Amino acid sequence: MTVTALSDPQARSRPELVVPALGRWLAGVHASPTEGLPVVSTAESVDRAVTRLEAGEVDLSGVDRAYQRIRPATLRAQLEAGVPPEADRPVAISGSARFDSLTIDEGVVSATCPITLAGDPYLDLASLARDLARLIGPEALWPFFDAYGLDRPDPLRLDFFMLLNALS
Repeated sequence: MTVTALSDPQARSRPELVVPALGRWLAGVHASPTEGLPVVSTAESVDRAVTRLEAGEVDLSGVDRAYQRIRPATLRAQLEAGVPPEADRPVAISGSARFDSLTIDEGVVSATCPITLAGDPYLDLASLARDLARLIGPEALWPFFDAYGLDRPDPLRLDFFMLLNALS
């Protein structure tokens, strides 16, 4: 396999190679030093998303189907009610961990943008879980979490960060 964007269907033709590589890559990112990285606060991210939502700056046709028919005021209430406690320890995060910003070469995943933030690991986990389920299939989620080293992903935290990502 040559360097290929994960958004390319060719890269996803070998999920048995791509999915574990993606989990290992993200675990490596989250294990990186955070010294000097600005911390992304979940509460501040929610405030920004709510501001964008209220200003009509969020294209709801681009969010997951489950959220498309929900009125913005209801989405806001759902987002604000579901804010999880801040992560015990912020980790280095991509902040844009999506298939369109990642490449793979010989089973090794790389980001096309530098890692410059620290925050809740579920921000990245939710983005990649969404892309995996949508582009490869839900059967890719457990191998991904296994390769990442997460035995019991928190479904409520994943859902919260999926919604936050969609509205940001």
